[in-house]
Amino acid sequence: MTNPSNYNGKNKEALLNQIVQQLLSVGIEHRDSAGVLEKINTLEKQFRMAEDFLAGTGAGITDEKDL
Repeated sequence: MTNPSNYNGKNKEALLNQIVQQLLSVGIEHRDSAGVLEKINTLEKQFRMAEDFLAGTGAGITDEKDL
């Protein structure tokens, strides 16, 4: 937090609730804040695995059936 302009004071739960409200406003009603967090974490993990694969390191791929 060395740069105050990068921090607006919202905590993770407040941001998750804001995302849930946006989803509700477009008719997506099946995710709560815990579900949104889980989806974000899953997408981040998949992104990192794809990055590792494309970099050719093989890092993050622990099972051959995933290839």
